[in-house]
Amino acid sequence: MNHPEAVLLPQTTDDSEQVLDQLCINALRILAMDAVQQANSGHPGLPLGAAPMAYVLWTRYLRHNPANPSWPNRDRFVLSAGYGSMLLYGLLYLTGYELSLDELTHFRQWGSHAPGHPERGVTLGVETTTGPLGQGFANGVGLAIAERFLAAHFNRPGYPLVDHYTYGLVSDGDLSWLRYTGERGAMLGIKRFVASAPGSEILRHYGFTVENVVTRALALLSTPSKGAVV
Repeated sequence: MNHPEAVLLPQTTDDSEQVLDQLCINALRILAMDAVQQANSGHPGLPLGAAPMAYVLWTRYLRHNPANPSWPNRDRFVLSAGYGSMLLYGLLYLTGYELSLDELTHFRQWGSHAPGHPERGVTLGVETTTGPLGQGFANGVGLAIAERFLAAHFNRPGYPLVDHYTYGLVSDGDLSWLRYTGERGAMLGIKRFVASAPGSEILRHYGFTVENVVTRALALLSTPSKGAVV
């Protein structure tokens, strides 16, 4: 369902639009390289490699509103690989959030709104603080569970007040996430949590698919849990 406040750019095959898309992707890369170089600290590799994927997600699929970052039914984006924070800051800057170019030049500096790892409450548009590997993935599952809970409580036929998704950019280093979420947490949240390739692979490895999620979740809920629950 498209929301009037959502930022959804139409897909196009127009050559000029493709040129603009490529310029934006390159801008994300250059911003990351320059900020890391200026700070003499940070990780440019993730922004360099993930910029095309992240740009398409943010401009074609993610429902959000830079003028109202707290819009309740916005989609959530979780950068679980928080060390690549300049990718997120570049996206926030280019899509119109209150993060200035001057702030990006002070990346990883004391008092900056562009800290080394994303921090909720410091930078508008950052959904959750991510630092320790796996923390963002665990939080993403929790956000997805919260969405399902709110939807079950408030939605009525024809009135889907809560129907957002949580998208996660998850690195291979995050895949110790089961220590944080437990199998039950993963099962309950997967239907609304969309992870990038490494995260999706581990979900498939453990058999977490949309087709079997309900059956397995009910079975898990009917037995006592010995692990952590998000």
